[in-house]
Amino acid sequence: MIKQLPALALSIHAFSASMGAAKAETWPYAIQSDSPRILLFSLLREQPPGSEAATQDLLATQGLTPNAGLTVNWAVTPGLAYDRNINGGIAADELTLFGLRFVTDEASRAKAGWTPTLSFDVTASITYAEGAVLTAVSSLQTGYSLDHHMARTDFSTGLCSATYLGEDWFFDICARQSRRLRDLGETHETVGSLTLERVFALGSSVHSLSVSPQLERVNDKSRPLIGFGWRGVYPDIGVLSVNVLQGSEMEGYSATQRSVSVGLTRTILDAPMRLRVTLDRAAGQRYLGIPRIDDKVTFTATRQIGTWAEVFAGYERNQSSIAGFDDEAVLFGFQLIGWPPTP
Repeated sequence: MIKQLPALALSIHAFSASMGAAKAETWPYAIQSDSPRILLFSLLREQPPGSEAATQDLLATQGLTPNAGLTVNWAVTPGLAYDRNINGGIAADELTLFGLRFVTDEASRAKAGWTPTLSFDVTASITYAEGAVLTAVSSLQTGYSLDHHMARTDFSTGLCSATYLGEDWFFDICARQSRRLRDLGETHETVGSLTLERVFALGSSVHSLSVSPQLERVNDKSRPLIGFGWRGVYPDIGVLSVNVLQGSEMEGYSATQRSVSVGLTRTILDAPMRLRVTLDRAAGQRYLGIPRIDDKVTFTATRQIGTWAEVFAGYERNQSSIAGFDDEAVLFGFQLIGWPPTP
């Protein structure tokens, strides 16, 4: 990743590198929580020496300091991953329906292979009222398969308004539009969401609870969803998280109806590591009138290498109501997250 680091990231890096955690402090793991709100809460609550600059930067990102101004951050992230469906094809070589065997046309099958990737992300934020921040994001992700000589591209833009309501309550309004280009077609997706979040302490731990009703539109189909999230930072354990998503069926698309994800992030052998288990159920497609229902379980482990790269590995297994869509695979990839490495 070749990145213009914001002052927030620099101050947190310098602060965490120079400090050792005292017993029962949450801020070291709060840095790994991917939640600026949890980290700000922890720093204000525990006030470790040397944290003043990081705390001020976090207050600015929440619109809680005057004259915060406009901040623009960008990142370029190269990587490599094994893509199991580069072209957006049918993920089955053959299907068995009513006892009959149907062979998928070669040109319509999903193509898999190692794919070098490149992402470009831009984020711009401005405080427009006390405790209110408007953020615009744009992202371009592309990959090219050397085995199949085909490209895939994802482009997305979004706008979010984040508001501090007081008493550690937050309210977000977001809209995002994305376009996925594949060799066999393209998909347009729009998602609008409202999120209510509360950050609080419980004993020596810090927690976040959120609820998020959403409206998703894919091409010409729409459906409502609702998400729930919990994140807890424990001094002796790390960051635990649970995310639940529930949605109605979207006719004609194999879309997630239910998802439950449980994760743990902690320092293992002197480096941050994320472990996650996800259970998904997808439905919406029919083949000769037979509904396709997929139940998928995914295990992933992500480990940071120094300050410049992340590597991930995992295992995925899918069980389908239609023979032919059953599948299992080993997952692997890496991406650069900071180049040159920060000393």
